Amino acid sequence: MKKIPGLKKFGISRGVVGTPAGPSDIHLVATLYFDSPGAIQAGISSAEVQATAGDLANFADGGVDLYIFDEKEV
Repeated sequence: MKKIPGLKKFGISRGVVGTPAGPSDIHLVATLYFDSPGAIQAGISSAEVQATAGDLANFADGGVDLYIFDEKEV
């Protein structure tokens, strides 16, 4: 992930990913930070992300959900 163009920082979850009702079926959450929607588009169009997407079946056999959103610090 560190080689994705435009990526400013990223983090991954540790331990169980839970809900208010208890554990979930989600095993890992990764949060990637970019400066703008254009930077996100450039990053996910890169060869680095395309290679990762091609390798997903080797480590994410339950599938992957991708959410893109703008974040505001409060």
